[in-house]
Amino acid sequence: MIRILSLSFMVTLTCFTSLTWADEIKPKWELGLALGLASIPQYMGSNERQQLVLPLPYFVYRSDRLQVNHNGIRTKIFDSDSLSLDASFGAGLSVSGNNKARQGMPNLPFTVQLGPRLNWQIKETSNQGLKFRLPLRWNIDTSLHHAGYLVEPEFLWNAQLSSSSRVAVGIGSTFTSQAFNNRYYTVTKKYATSTRPRYQASSGLHSIFLQSSIHYDYSPSWAMFAAMRYRNMNVSKLSQSPLVKTPHYLSVFLGQYLRQNSAISARINHEFH
Repeated sequence: MIRILSLSFMVTLTCFTSLTWADEIKPKWELGLALGLASIPQYMGSNERQQLVLPLPYFVYRSDRLQVNHNGIRTKIFDSDSLSLDASFGAGLSVSGNNKARQGMPNLPFTVQLGPRLNWQIKETSNQGLKFRLPLRWNIDTSLHHAGYLVEPEFLWNAQLSSSSRVAVGIGSTFTSQAFNNRYYTVTKKYATSTRPRYQASSGLHSIFLQSSIHYDYSPSWAMFAAMRYRNMNVSKLSQSPLVKTPHYLSVFLGQYLRQNSAISARINHEFH
């Protein structure tokens, strides 16, 4: 089954397909629409997947102190070029009773994740960079119920392979609160069966992950991207939950987008006036 999911911001699912320009050609603003295809497990630990079509608006604004893009709203700290703060977003898919591991258990509504993220640019050259990112995101479902929080420290390396292509590779770990883990992994006495024993989740290390992306501009306005994220839950006690059917999590994203930016607009205006 293919579901269509439309969001008003670039969620975490695609935020690691980051855009980098050489410093001398960064446009002040960009505006566009991305269309992507994704194959994602229904939740971390599920062996059942969903295929999604993701139409996502795309907007970037750059100034000396403030940047707005698919990663959120970013501002420098203490006038430092190496430290900045994001207001970033994420999302969690809804899980229905059709999920075999959760049969007879309550449905899980769609969730939105929101919170700050600290960014430290460790090293940066003209064609590559290494940064450390530390997000803290609260999880809120569509009924406005608080569903815990997560912390996800990550080291991210990116490189400009050519004027039209770039890659990024990230490695990190995820730590989750008890409320977050109760939602996905706890089995109370009421929902325990002979094949689904009781289990009480606790807070702590959730998983480690590796992610990568590649981005290619095939014209000033059109670009393509591909990305994947692999997650391993074997490092966590949560892997003992009967709702974790596989400790391996793999998500894949493919897409393209059309963008307009200030540099293109300036050129068009010059040519037609």
